[in-house]
Amino acid sequence: MSFLHPVDSVDLLPQRQPEKNHLLLPVLPSYQLFKRHMEYAVCQLTVVQEASLSIS
Repeated sequence: MSFLHPVDSVDLLPQRQPEKNHLLLPVLPSYQLFKRHMEYAVCQLTVVQEASLSIS
């Protein structure tokens, strides 16, 4: 696990590198902002997974 110090808005979301088994988490000014971005990323992953299951 590593921590990102965001330079632009792209780096505000958590990132992953599955080939390295690595998670990159953003360092944000508040826990509430961090939590909001984490929840958004988890929801987006859920939507993508559900869409891929319905296509199969």
